[in-house]
Amino acid sequence: MNPDNNKKNSKKNYVKLGAYILILFVLMLICYNLFGNWSNTKSGFASLFQAVSPFLYGFILSYFLSALSDSIEKFLFYKIRKKPVPEKLEQRGYKRVISVIITYIIVVGVLIFILAVIIPQMIETISSLIDRSGDLYNNAKNTFDRFVERHPELDLSFVQEFMDKNMGLLFNDATTAIESILPRLYSISRSTISFIYTVAMTFILSIYFLWDKERIKAGILDIADAFLPKDKSENFREIAHTSNKIFGNFLIGKAIDSLIIGIITFVAMNLIGLFGVPGFHEYSLILSLIVGFTNMIPYFGPIIGAIPGILLFLAIKPSSALIFAIMILVIQQFDGNYLGPKILGNATGLAPIWVILAVVMGGYMVGVLGMFLGVPVVAVLVYLAGLWIDYKKKQKALSEEPADPGTEEKDTKEEAGVIENIPGAEEVIGDVADTFKEE
Repeated sequence: MNPDNNKKNSKKNYVKLGAYILILFVLMLICYNLFGNWSNTKSGFASLFQAVSPFLYGFILSYFLSALSDSIEKFLFYKIRKKPVPEKLEQRGYKRVISVIITYIIVVGVLIFILAVIIPQMIETISSLIDRSGDLYNNAKNTFDRFVERHPELDLSFVQEFMDKNMGLLFNDATTAIESILPRLYSISRSTISFIYTVAMTFILSIYFLWDKERIKAGILDIADAFLPKDKSENFREIAHTSNKIFGNFLIGKAIDSLIIGIITFVAMNLIGLFGVPGFHEYSLILSLIVGFTNMIPYFGPIIGAIPGILLFLAIKPSSALIFAIMILVIQQFDGNYLGPKILGNATGLAPIWVILAVVMGGYMVGVLGMFLGVPVVAVLVYLAGLWIDYKKKQKALSEEPADPGTEEKDTKEEAGVIENIPGAEEVIGDVADTFKEE
């Protein structure tokens, strides 16, 4: 080998090694500055998140509203209107304009309904609970005392002692917290300038994202085509499409399912309240909202949503708590066996153990939001892991596949042909063979 080439290669290796050391040093310096001044880093990340939060919220809102906008567009221009849209109007985005306007009219109408009807009723319900907290505590204590008297064979003295010492403080603390926190949050949400700015920018940016979603999608795919090989770019498109389908189908389907369950709970509680069951009519709104909201959490959501109502009705009248528990059980059986499969189908393809793991880990790491998003995130990760495993299995199968005898024979003949074409090659090989025979 040429010594000059060796010197050039060694120089290149030294340059690469120096570049790697420099990059590693820079990364270590960045990590030291980030984690060494964690309070400043945390505040910096908080400021950055506050700056980009309207973009994030706008994207999330447009992501949820995209399905509604597409449904409106298909309904108006493919089912009602049989004729094709004129080309000039098609070029100007006529269909998108109409569908986006109708979508946001619906959104604004829902928000007005929430602000004008639901929130005042919730405030009234919470105020009623605060005013009745003392009576509810006394009712709960008297009910427990009567139960102890009827069943003297059960030693429940420790429970009674605990209630005497702590339940009164618990009710007082809860009452104080509700009285101080809820009005403050309500007033802050109404008066803070940053909150109004975030809401306004979220709506404006969501309109932009919804309006130009095809162009944004095409831009992302163009970037993938520019930086990835053709086969890798096609794989990226397929993975992105499938991941979006898994994530979107679950979230949107689960939101629709939870909305229906909340409405069914509200209607059922008011119908049962007509028969004179205490508390069902007064607390139907707030409890149906809790049940519908927590229903977004798979498996654990119905249990979490039922606990506040059962505890509340135990303080009012134990029979109401039993009726409420039976009602929730019936509604959840309807949801699990009919409504959920009808809307969601097999949206994630996860086994129950994976769903439970996703909810638990998501709740531990991120809190309530993690319990909502844990399942679709894990579903996407399992899908990607499945693709990677299939790829590795194919690679292993190709490496272990035995060679074709016909191919080996063909290669031997080609090598023999090459030897024949070299002048003097046969004589040299013959001499070597004779030498080995003499030895």
